[in-house]
Amino acid sequence: IEFLGTPFIDYADFIYAEPRVLELLWRATAKLAREYDAQYLQEVRDVSPTHQFLAGQPRLQSKRGENCLAVNTTASPDAAAATFLQKPKFARHLNRHARRLGELGQVTLDHYTRPEEIDEQLGTLFAQHKERWNATSTPSCFNNPAMEGFYRHLSRELSQSGRLLLAVMRLDGKPLSCHWGFLYNQTYALHTTSRAPSHEQYYTGVVMLAEVVRNLQQWNPSTASVDLCRGEEHYKTYFGALHCTNYSFVELCSLKARILMPLFFKGLQLTRRYDWVNRAVRQVGRLAYHE
Repeated sequence: IEFLGTPFIDYADFIYAEPRVLELLWRATAKLAREYDAQYLQEVRDVSPTHQFLAGQPRLQSKRGENCLAVNTTASPDAAAATFLQKPKFARHLNRHARRLGELGQVTLDHYTRPEEIDEQLGTLFAQHKERWNATSTPSCFNNPAMEGFYRHLSRELSQSGRLLLAVMRLDGKPLSCHWGFLYNQTYALHTTSRAPSHEQYYTGVVMLAEVVRNLQQWNPSTASVDLCRGEEHYKTYFGALHCTNYSFVELCSLKARILMPLFFKGLQLTRRYDWVNRAVRQVGRLAYHE
């Protein structure tokens, strides 16, 4: 038994309006699990009440997962980049690339918040994402029309309540990079970013994200922090100052699970420790998928 969306989601949780409902949800899940080999609930944030609750369940094993990074937002769009970047050298690096971009032509950053505007611009995000990732070992998720449809549907829902932002950075009118993110509980999720491979040497994605972060409170004054989501990609080290950790909770219900799952976790540990193991596993997974 797993959360919906595993393993492609940043965070997973039970959804409930009142804390007391969590215990009822867990009782129902635990009862259902008797018919299965294992429960494997991944990507539960350490700041979630669910983490505290599951950590107190005697039959569950807790496993530390990926780190997540966040950054406090600046109160002024005129603030220097160094106020929200981790190190002074990052600010110098960012300013140098922004200056080099400006020497090529007119650089603009447009913010879209209305449903009809966002729907019109999403095609640029999808196209850039495909161009950037389809030549790698991890092709774009937007090759699946259902994923494009999901983003369009979610964009309409979130933008109607003023919680969605789509930003496009252009050079002389030509899109260089796009960003799609949303606001939840005073935290802005820096969710999906794309960039044109033709100008990657200028760090267009990071230059754009710095401007997005700098202007967030101007867009929505209630924004208190920016969530960089799961994963430890290099660009996040420019921004991330606040650390949190995702956890997994496992219950091995059958003899088969008690034999096989420890082997699975050992393999997972190796993929995180050694890049060549990670690449080999991904290659096997692609072959199996195509079969």
